[in-house]
Amino acid sequence: QVNQEMSDEVYLTLAGWYQNIYRNQDALIILKHAPQQAEILYWQAYLLSKNNDSSFAAVLAKADQSSPALVFPYRTQAAKVMEWAMQNTTSWKPKYFLALIHWNAGNIDKTKSLFQQCGSPDYVPFYAAKASLFSEEEEQNLIKATQLDKNEWRYGKLLVNHYINTDKVQQALTIAIDYQKRFPNNDGLSFLLARCYLLNKQYANSLKVLTGKTFLPNEGATEGRQLYRESLLMLTFDNMDKGKYTQALSSIEKARLWPEN
Repeated sequence: QVNQEMSDEVYLTLAGWYQNIYRNQDALIILKHAPQQAEILYWQAYLLSKNNDSSFAAVLAKADQSSPALVFPYRTQAAKVMEWAMQNTTSWKPKYFLALIHWNAGNIDKTKSLFQQCGSPDYVPFYAAKASLFSEEEEQNLIKATQLDKNEWRYGKLLVNHYINTDKVQQALTIAIDYQKRFPNNDGLSFLLARCYLLNKQYANSLKVLTGKTFLPNEGATEGRQLYRESLLMLTFDNMDKGKYTQALSSIEKARLWPEN
């Protein structure tokens, strides 16, 4: 038994080595002791088929029903497994897994073609991945991801960043406010909300977010300090335009500080 993180990768490496020297039965023995996740099950079905073992159909059906979550095939050796599976099942998963293999190899055109062949599966990460592949469909895929899984903050963050990058700052702010309310303890979303307020020229609201809670930065992180400084300096310009020079001077002095929170 393999006792380490991502043990399934160890089993796949060993099984692949035995399969390369035409020891399919030994590869099968190894995989039967491995975690029964989708890629491993497709491998088992493929090897059983090569051994003319009719039980491959039951294993293939089990693979089709298995969750693709946290399964990321990347070995070029696995491409033939997924190509075989595509010929023997109507499930979208072999196409998706084969797309990941080609994506890892830099074959973007083939990756896009396989993603299009997958149809519309009920698997949320699929749409987040598709959003990064098809820039012209990025918004609709991220919206679909946020609709399918309202308990995952990462899809909301991706959608907000998409709107920021496409200069749709009002839409970005609307989504950022919603997600920060739903995930109030998420520092990343709070920073993102502060940035959205800043881009919408709501400098006081940006400062309110930044000064209203304590952020625990990761090592070397400077985002909070940068947002704080930029918000105050932009507020300075805003006060200067309105002839409020005393407030402008005060904002400049605050911008020099490094607030403990």
